[in-house]
Amino acid sequence: MPQSRSRAVPVPPPAEWLTQLSGDIEHFAGTISIRLGQMAYLQVEMKAQMDRAATAVRTLGRQGGLMPSESILRVANEIATSMQSLEVVLDNFKGRHEEILGSLANLSNALGPCVQRAWEAEEERGGPAT
Repeated sequence: MPQSRSRAVPVPPPAEWLTQLSGDIEHFAGTISIRLGQMAYLQVEMKAQMDRAATAVRTLGRQGGLMPSESILRVANEIATSMQSLEVVLDNFKGRHEEILGSLANLSNALGPCVQRAWEAEEERGGPAT
Protein backbone atom coordinates (compact mmCIF):
# COMPACT_ATOMS: atom_id res chain seq x y z
CA MET A 1 0.00 0.00 0.00
CA PRO A 2 1.45 3.42 -0.90
CA GLN A 3 2.34 5.73 1.92
CA SER A 4 0.04 8.63 2.68
CA ARG A 5 1.22 12.07 1.61
CA SER A 6 -0.41 13.79 4.56
CA ARG A 7 2.97 15.15 5.62
CA ALA A 8 4.31 18.39 4.29
CA VAL A 9 5.43 18.40 0.69
CA PRO A 10 9.21 18.08 0.61
CA VAL A 11 11.08 21.23 -0.20
CA PRO A 12 12.82 20.94 -3.56
CA PRO A 13 16.57 21.35 -3.64
CA PRO A 14 18.00 24.84 -4.17
CA ALA A 15 18.99 23.97 -7.73
CA GLU A 16 15.30 23.62 -8.67
CA TRP A 17 14.45 26.98 -7.13
CA LEU A 18 17.38 28.59 -8.88
CA THR A 19 16.26 27.08 -12.19
CA GLN A 20 12.82 28.58 -11.66
CA LEU A 21 14.39 31.89 -10.72
CA SER A 22 16.58 31.80 -13.80
CA GLY A 23 13.48 31.41 -15.97
CA ASP A 24 11.80 34.33 -14.21
CA ILE A 25 14.88 36.49 -14.68
CA GLU A 26 15.03 35.63 -18.38
CA HIS A 27 11.34 36.48 -18.79
CA PHE A 28 11.55 39.83 -17.04
CA ALA A 29 14.86 40.72 -18.69
CA GLY A 30 13.27 39.99 -22.07
CA THR A 31 10.30 42.20 -21.23
CA ILE A 32 12.59 45.00 -20.09
CA SER A 33 14.69 44.66 -23.25
CA ILE A 34 11.59 44.98 -25.44
CA ARG A 35 10.41 48.05 -23.53
CA LEU A 36 13.84 49.67 -23.80
CA GLY A 37 13.73 49.11 -27.56
CA GLN A 38 10.32 50.76 -27.68
CA MET A 39 11.66 53.66 -25.64
CA ALA A 40 14.55 54.12 -28.07
CA TYR A 41 12.05 54.30 -30.92
CA LEU A 42 9.93 56.79 -28.97
CA GLN A 43 13.01 58.96 -28.40
CA VAL A 44 13.50 59.12 -32.17
CA GLU A 45 9.83 60.05 -32.55
CA MET A 46 10.15 62.79 -29.93
CA LYS A 47 13.17 64.22 -31.73
CA ALA A 48 11.31 64.18 -35.05
CA GLN A 49 8.31 65.99 -33.55
CA MET A 50 10.56 68.59 -31.95
CA ASP A 51 12.41 69.09 -35.24
CA ARG A 52 9.11 69.62 -37.08
CA ALA A 53 8.01 72.17 -34.52
CA ALA A 54 11.39 73.95 -34.65
CA THR A 55 11.26 74.11 -38.45
CA ALA A 56 7.78 75.59 -38.33
CA VAL A 57 8.85 78.16 -35.75
CA ARG A 58 11.90 79.12 -37.84
CA THR A 59 9.73 79.50 -40.92
CA LEU A 60 7.33 81.67 -39.01
CA GLY A 61 10.17 83.72 -37.53
CA ARG A 62 11.93 84.34 -40.85
CA GLN A 63 8.93 84.87 -43.06
CA GLY A 64 6.17 85.73 -40.64
CA GLY A 65 6.02 89.42 -41.58
CA LEU A 66 5.91 88.61 -45.28
CA MET A 67 3.40 85.78 -45.06
CA PRO A 68 -0.33 86.13 -45.51
CA SER A 69 -2.46 85.46 -42.45
CA GLU A 70 -3.58 82.09 -43.81
CA SER A 71 0.02 80.89 -44.07
CA ILE A 72 0.83 82.09 -40.57
CA LEU A 73 -2.20 80.22 -39.24
CA ARG A 74 -1.17 77.08 -41.15
CA VAL A 75 2.35 77.21 -39.68
CA ALA A 76 0.94 77.86 -36.20
CA ASN A 77 -1.37 74.88 -36.68
CA GLU A 78 1.63 72.72 -37.69
CA ILE A 79 3.38 73.78 -34.50
CA ALA A 80 0.32 72.92 -32.40
CA THR A 81 -0.05 69.56 -34.15
CA SER A 82 3.62 68.75 -33.57
CA MET A 83 3.29 69.62 -29.89
CA GLN A 84 0.19 67.42 -29.55
CA SER A 85 1.99 64.55 -31.27
CA LEU A 86 4.96 65.08 -28.97
CA GLU A 87 2.62 64.86 -25.98
CA VAL A 88 1.29 61.50 -27.21
CA VAL A 89 4.81 60.19 -27.75
CA LEU A 90 5.85 61.37 -24.28
CA ASP A 91 2.86 59.62 -22.73
CA ASN A 92 3.83 56.40 -24.54
CA PHE A 93 7.41 56.85 -23.33
CA LYS A 94 6.19 57.24 -19.76
CA GLY A 95 4.02 54.15 -20.18
CA ARG A 96 6.98 52.03 -21.30
CA HIS A 97 8.99 53.40 -18.36
CA GLU A 98 6.22 52.38 -15.95
CA GLU A 99 6.11 48.92 -17.54
CA ILE A 100 9.85 48.55 -17.01
CA LEU A 101 9.47 49.55 -13.37
CA GLY A 102 6.67 46.99 -13.06
CA SER A 103 8.85 44.27 -14.57
CA LEU A 104 11.65 45.14 -12.17
CA ALA A 105 9.21 44.94 -9.26
CA ASN A 106 7.95 41.57 -10.53
CA LEU A 107 11.52 40.37 -10.82
CA SER A 108 12.24 41.48 -7.28
CA ASN A 109 9.06 39.76 -6.06
CA ALA A 110 10.07 36.56 -7.85
CA LEU A 111 13.64 36.69 -6.61
CA GLY A 112 12.86 37.17 -2.91
CA PRO A 113 10.71 34.07 -2.30
CA CYS A 114 12.91 31.85 -4.49
CA VAL A 115 16.03 32.80 -2.60
CA GLN A 116 14.18 32.41 0.71
CA ARG A 117 12.94 28.93 -0.23
CA ALA A 118 16.38 27.90 -1.43
CA TRP A 119 17.86 29.16 1.84
CA GLU A 120 15.28 27.25 3.90
CA ALA A 121 15.83 24.09 1.85
CA GLU A 122 19.56 24.31 2.43
CA GLU A 123 19.05 24.82 6.17
CA GLU A 124 16.69 21.81 6.33
CA ARG A 125 19.32 19.68 4.66
CA GLY A 126 21.79 20.78 7.31
CA GLY A 127 23.88 22.72 4.85
CA PRO A 128 25.89 25.80 5.67
CA ALA A 129 23.88 28.88 6.50
CA THR A 130 26.17 31.72 5.51
